[in-house]
Amino acid sequence: MYHAKKRWVYPETDAAAIEQLQTELNISEQLATLLTQRGHRDVEAAKAFLYVEDELTFHDPFLFEQMPKVVDCLKQAADEGEMVLIYGDYDVDGVSASAVMWHALTEMGVMAECYIPNRFTEGYGPNKEAFSWAAGEGFTLIITVDCGISGIEEAALLKELGVDLIITDHHEPKETLPDAFAIIHPHIDPSYPYDKLAGAGVALKVAHAVLGRMPEELLDLAVLGTIADLVPLDGENRLLAKLGLKALDDSKRPGILALREVCALTDGTLNEESVGFAFGPRINAAGRLDSAMPALQMLLAESEEEALVLAQQLDKQNKERQDIVKTIAKEATELVEASMTNDRVLVVASERWNPGVVGIVASRLVEAYYRPVILLCHDPKTGKAKGSGRSIDGFDLFKELSKNEDILPHFGGHPAAAGMTLQSENVAELRRRLNEQAESIPDETFVARVNVDLKLDVNDVSLDLISEIGKLAPFGMGNPSPRVVVADARLRDIRQIGRDNTHLKVQLAGDKRELDGIGFGFGHVVSEISKMAHVSVMGSLQVNEWNGMRKPQLMIQDIRVDGFQVFDYRGKKTRSTS
Repeated sequence: MYHAKKRWVYPETDAAAIEQLQTELNISEQLATLLTQRGHRDVEAAKAFLYVEDELTFHDPFLFEQMPKVVDCLKQAADEGEMVLIYGDYDVDGVSASAVMWHALTEMGVMAECYIPNRFTEGYGPNKEAFSWAAGEGFTLIITVDCGISGIEEAALLKELGVDLIITDHHEPKETLPDAFAIIHPHIDPSYPYDKLAGAGVALKVAHAVLGRMPEELLDLAVLGTIADLVPLDGENRLLAKLGLKALDDSKRPGILALREVCALTDGTLNEESVGFAFGPRINAAGRLDSAMPALQMLLAESEEEALVLAQQLDKQNKERQDIVKTIAKEATELVEASMTNDRVLVVASERWNPGVVGIVASRLVEAYYRPVILLCHDPKTGKAKGSGRSIDGFDLFKELSKNEDILPHFGGHPAAAGMTLQSENVAELRRRLNEQAESIPDETFVARVNVDLKLDVNDVSLDLISEIGKLAPFGMGNPSPRVVVADARLRDIRQIGRDNTHLKVQLAGDKRELDGIGFGFGHVVSEISKMAHVSVMGSLQVNEWNGMRKPQLMIQDIRVDGFQVFDYRGKKTRSTS
């Protein structure tokens, strides 16, 4: 018997809804099952999801209650030649939102400049020093993108300085809102019908309003933040992602072409993985190691030569970032193993770490320990600790942090992720409190589990099935790439592959078909699973194209053998006991 590393959870099925979708939409049982699991149980809802480009349109941006006054204010700024500062954030969402807003405002005639705070010297969101500088430079209006909803003191300062403030954001608001001229925020505006937009999506709504049309030429920018910021890809976000990925693939923008070149993606069609695993990390790398301005300059570049130089710089920084992450992950793991193995919430801190990458490392520790994780960087000069947290289902990180505002003067984020700054002397107290708060969370919340979408036989897996599943793309938050279990399959072959034999290749056999499987990092199981065993393998399906041939392939994420195994040791050398 070989046990799976995680608990596989199968959702309940609605047989009647599945049958109706299968019949009415002329789709496979598997696709109908996936649609119902994602909440699209009636025919109209399923059609709206599958054929989103034909069934849905973008919501009217003037459904935001304060959008008319925003448009009037910006038109006045254009007419009177006011200087407007676009105040962004240093991640992909903030950078792409800044680019969207800049294009929209300059097209309507506004004298606009962009400002992105430095993660290391200023931190996330508005800060008084930057706002004071802006007022001194003559800016009479500041419009935030992807930040600002927590900047209560900063908004008050701007009011004293006589500078108007428009906030466009999507992060979790606190009980008290900033005193701003206007706030465009899908979470707090009851009149807007969709509350899950990313910062870039909110910026696109403002662009739509001020230009009087949906600026399709900006979809290639807006899709970057929408996918990279991990907002749910349903409703209006799904429409934006679907159309945005097409726009991204067709884009002639120098910055996008430069990214394609440094990521070796000049051939083929761009998809959500191109953003999540190629473009996104490179755009993020600038703000993680230094200033994010080169990333914004690349997206706004007018010449291919300038864009390529900047993209190459981002690519180099991304490689540096990868090395730093590897080192910090090793050190953080050692600290956890030394004293925190029984903690429900891991709060880990060091003076040596780069605060720009600790969010990535926190995600890795969540994967390894299935616990909420906060990684903090002590700064001995200021006496403060700055860092990021990542969480698990069932532990609302933003809500739990909100219970500790007396020692958390500056934090913001979502249920699943947050950034924060606090006094170093309060880190131990934060750790104690969060673990105490976690005691009321049910034990099963901290048991790693994966939701399995489909249980299949080897004979069920075909290119047609993978094509059907592909109709659900683009995949992301709220619409994950389906996980399947290929159950009770015979092992035709199992072997180690890769330079250090660290990876696994299997061939699963059914009555009519065979299926190849690849498991990165699973090479060790070869000695633990008998070649005569029947296995159940969990993973995702993809098409393997090689030498002009196309065939299904399973990317293995977990593996299980039920029952006893028989190993054949005949012909193997044994050590003499004499």
